[in-house]
Amino acid sequence: MATVKLALKNKQNADLKYPIVFRIYHENESSEIYSKLYVAKNEWSVATNMINTKHPQYKKIKAYLNDFQDRIYEQIDILQSSKPLYSSKDVKLSFEQKIAEERSEIKRNEFDFIQYLTEWVTSKRETNPGNAKVTNDTINTLKRFGFEKLKFKDVDSTFVYKYEQFLKQTSRNPSTRLRSLKARYNEAVKLGLGDDLKPFSKVKISNKIVEGYDFLNTEDLTKLKNFEYAKHPELILSYCTFMFSYYTFGMNFRDIVRLTKSSLKSDSIEYVRQKTSKEMVLPRLEEVDKYLDILDKCLLLGDKYLFPYLSDFHKTEKQKHNRSTKCLKKLNSDLKSIAIICGIDTNITSYVARHTMSNTLKAGEVNIEYIKQVLGHEDLQVTQGYLKNFDVAKAKIAITGKL
Repeated sequence: MATVKLALKNKQNADLKYPIVFRIYHENESSEIYSKLYVAKNEWSVATNMINTKHPQYKKIKAYLNDFQDRIYEQIDILQSSKPLYSSKDVKLSFEQKIAEERSEIKRNEFDFIQYLTEWVTSKRETNPGNAKVTNDTINTLKRFGFEKLKFKDVDSTFVYKYEQFLKQTSRNPSTRLRSLKARYNEAVKLGLGDDLKPFSKVKISNKIVEGYDFLNTEDLTKLKNFEYAKHPELILSYCTFMFSYYTFGMNFRDIVRLTKSSLKSDSIEYVRQKTSKEMVLPRLEEVDKYLDILDKCLLLGDKYLFPYLSDFHKTEKQKHNRSTKCLKKLNSDLKSIAIICGIDTNITSYVARHTMSNTLKAGEVNIEYIKQVLGHEDLQVTQGYLKNFDVAKAKIAITGKL
């Protein structure tokens, strides 16, 4: 049977990047199928024949390449049964004909966009369950908006404007649905399925944070730091998780649960942010080790993972996502108990650590560009959203004065 291997072809394009190709080997012959993707050499791992985590779109590209390879193998299986004496060139020709047939079946701009979204959700349930859920929720709002079917060409600026007004009346945070719709729309354009009508150009997708007590002021933060955790052993893990998040510049819980011990360097913490696939390098503050030491003494550190939320049992992204969701509910429940014990009126959740840190840095007059960097925001407006309700009088100190 023919085999398929990924490779980086040693031929630069005008941008000094190299094409990723699929090499088909069979009966001492080989053929190549171009993936139409190009990467720099330092973004490619020779050892694994795959892009490495240095690439900002590592997860998306890896999933795309794996799917591409599976489809080539499907054509090999068909040839194996119908034409036993096939060659590697036959595999290439069969695959390219299959792609051409699929494209001819989908009329440009005329395909059902909701069906496209549905198929996208199905393909991502295992590899990207978080985005799959958000996109599925977007599909449901489109149906409530009155569209069981929706041609791609009909997603224009008028449609998006009316959809936004509908969301404002029926959804607490319409921006999430609009961002999801925009992301899938842009992907369809990149795949060559339709023309970009720029339907989102006249709509401002707000990053406004829901108003309320979403960060701790200096007094409440001090109360939390003085929490007598030894008297409440059942709350130690949740308490240290929150404080770890705060001192790692508001690291998201879904990133915390995936941290391995190798993520801790002598003076930094390195990880890939789940939400953006962006590589993060944070300074390792002394306070981080303080709360890790507490967990260590209480036998609450993990073996492979730094925190004991995930284990080797959780292998797929779906398993990790489901486990993280369950643990997050327990964390937020424990944080409510801690707030009551400490006499804090603020509704503490995992995200309060992130909001509190952004405001603490702002209070210490740290440049907003630096705050954006350590929070991992792609857009400066998101950072500004965290800081909108900031009151200098309530938080006058930065974390350690060492930034």
